[in-house]
Amino acid sequence: MAVLLALGSLAPAQAAPRFYAGIPMATASAIERRDGGVVLAFLRENGEVNGYYCQCNEGSEKRMNLDKYGKASIEAVFQLDLDGEGETTLVLSRSANAYGLHAYRYERSGGRMFKVATLQPALDAIVQGAKVMDEARVRAALASLQLIDYSIAYAPSGVAEFDAIEHGHGTLVGYFNIDGELLPGKPADAPAFAYKKTFQEKEGHFLTVTYLLGKGWQGSRAPSYHVKWITWETQPQRFAASQDGLFIEYDVNCCVGSVFARGLYAQGKRTGVWHFEEPDTIRSSGAFVDDKAEGPWTYASGDETTTGMMQRGQRTGRWEVSPGVDEWRAADMHSFTGYDHFVKDRLNGPSERRIDGVVQWQGNYVNGKKQGQWVEPGGGGLYVDDVKQGQ
Repeated sequence: MAVLLALGSLAPAQAAPRFYAGIPMATASAIERRDGGVVLAFLRENGEVNGYYCQCNEGSEKRMNLDKYGKASIEAVFQLDLDGEGETTLVLSRSANAYGLHAYRYERSGGRMFKVATLQPALDAIVQGAKVMDEARVRAALASLQLIDYSIAYAPSGVAEFDAIEHGHGTLVGYFNIDGELLPGKPADAPAFAYKKTFQEKEGHFLTVTYLLGKGWQGSRAPSYHVKWITWETQPQRFAASQDGLFIEYDVNCCVGSVFARGLYAQGKRTGVWHFEEPDTIRSSGAFVDDKAEGPWTYASGDETTTGMMQRGQRTGRWEVSPGVDEWRAADMHSFTGYDHFVKDRLNGPSERRIDGVVQWQGNYVNGKKQGQWVEPGGGGLYVDDVKQGQ
């Protein structure tokens, strides 16, 4: 008897029922995504259709809400690679005589499915007024669009016309290679370096967006493009040099698009006050004249802020050093005060750095090289052409 009990304890446990077991389904079967082991099911509950999913590969049958479709039928559910960030689940539904089309993605870090809201305007346009719609038609419509990496969340530019752009729409200008040359068409062998689209026209000026190919697309099922520049151009078929009006440049890091530069162009040249910022790293601001930095400029980082004069794009004269940006400063970083001198953008003259009023570095530069006696942490010494003597 004891032996039988022991053998019985080794019998495999009965598998838990699937989270959709016993509930009428709106599709022929559940759908499993190829990434993450996520299983989706569209269930009929109280006369309406609700979508659910679970991370069933982790041994859990806990269902989570995907979306609600109301009194609708599910016409198609399929996966599509819109970019290099993994597959997108498309759900085509029909309620009365109107179609609905929605896109969802799986976020590995958070372990959840989410609706791709930024793609929704393009999806709405595909099904709007359609009498007949199916998976093949949706795939063909999406293939005709120039899509971007929709996993990136872009910070508002602060320019209403720019922030209102629906990137799935617009008119394609063309594709460009890395040398900025307009290509005869979409390359078949490898993704283009960039492409451009226009979204409106005013008095010969076109609201233009330039999209750059993201890094690391090799090996992906589809290339990823991201927003790089938004501006007004007079000749958008040129890669650059026809900007004329407000300009925004984005810098993309992982899943965030931050405004890196904002300013004004006049006939392809920067003019007026510009602002630049690399998040949590450095920011700068000052004016351009004829595409070259001119007049007072300020550069701020975590450890110091430098302020001085620019002349034809080069630092000149005495630059003052004051404390940096507090929130950017790591616990082991210091904040400096002091000064530098420049001639044609090269250090030339007295230079000093202090921490809490105490001199840390002090000496003289000649043509960008340390010369003469220097005070430094640990003792300092004599320099000749940037080489410390007596070592």
